[in-house]
Amino acid sequence: MADTAMRTSLTVRLAAWLGLAALTLALLEIAARIVFPLVEAPGFNRANYSPQLVSGPLLKSSLAHAHFIVESAPDGARSDHRLNLYGFRDREWSLDHGELRRVLVLGDSMIEGFLATPEQTIPAVLQQMSRADSRAEEYLNLGVGGAGLREYVRLLQDAVSLFEPDRVVLVMHANDLLGDPRFDTSMVAAQPGFPQHPGLRPRLLEVLTAIVEARPVPRSWYQPPFPFFAAVPDPSNPWTGQGHKFEKFVAPEIAEAMRQGRFNPFNVSEVQNYERYLRQPVTIGPWLEFMRDFVRARGIALELAYIPQPAQVSDAYMPYKQRYCPPGIPSLMGDQYQQGARTVATEARRLGIDFVDMTDAFRQHEAEGIRLYWNYDEHLNGTGYQLAARLIYQATRGSSGGSVE
Repeated sequence: MADTAMRTSLTVRLAAWLGLAALTLALLEIAARIVFPLVEAPGFNRANYSPQLVSGPLLKSSLAHAHFIVESAPDGARSDHRLNLYGFRDREWSLDHGELRRVLVLGDSMIEGFLATPEQTIPAVLQQMSRADSRAEEYLNLGVGGAGLREYVRLLQDAVSLFEPDRVVLVMHANDLLGDPRFDTSMVAAQPGFPQHPGLRPRLLEVLTAIVEARPVPRSWYQPPFPFFAAVPDPSNPWTGQGHKFEKFVAPEIAEAMRQGRFNPFNVSEVQNYERYLRQPVTIGPWLEFMRDFVRARGIALELAYIPQPAQVSDAYMPYKQRYCPPGIPSLMGDQYQQGARTVATEARRLGIDFVDMTDAFRQHEAEGIRLYWNYDEHLNGTGYQLAARLIYQATRGSSGGSVE
């Protein structure tokens, strides 16, 4: 009987230890799922589509929950960018969108919303207008500051394959056409998209595996903030190597802001650079044709919009530009500087892509004294972002092809 009691006691203790171990593992798993959130498609990250002109975490392999700051000190403006698990300035995304019609909005910093609050970005305003109309739609902000046509093509292929949208809205800015970038087949992905995460493996095991393989481990909290533009002496800041040339014509306080990364250091000679490139012919057809065919093969609609540069819509910005550009800056209001947008309109019409050129509407508002951009920085202000979103929303509601100018 003593042996039986001893065996029973050992069994009870063993069961208790096993139960405690199971409870501990369960609590650790719960904690791991809270601290280390699931990324459904771990390979998809904004870092893959960034031209990487800046420093800090934007140069690393993952931007999950990164946090950076964009500032225009001369305008007294700044924006805080808290990125989701995929590295984009938006809420957290799920690959499954249920009954909602999904719209991907692609573009550069104008879509990401530099110098705008999260609620003022073009995708956010489109979402607000859609909800006001009781439309079952969700808009995803796929804006990448500094991106251009090459990045758009790569992002389009991967994002469409992953998120399976109903519509794609590509918003181009004037600087996307500079230098007449050429399309080539090396940008066509053999198999776009990324494997989806099953989500069934223990999270602790996933975290340990990622650490062993030296892969980034996303956390539920945001990383410490850093400036989008690095300060001198970082080599990514052009003032590091060429400041002695720039300071001859850049106002001292603006020069200092550029050195500190508190005003876009690449804005030096902005108007002269645009004056040179906006007059050059643009070969945009192959880009648009590939993107149209890629989405059309999947039953998805492609829509296109164009945001002009502030000097293209009003000379009122010239006194401010003069403070960081060489003397004698020209007006960019002339017809010869609008040929890029006209080429996009012509190609969009030929390819049957819905298109809205915002130039005329922006000029009308500017002529009425409604400023749509910051005085020094070339990004839109809150009013400008609101107008851009409204023009896109109105132009693409139920249209069946063609152009809106």
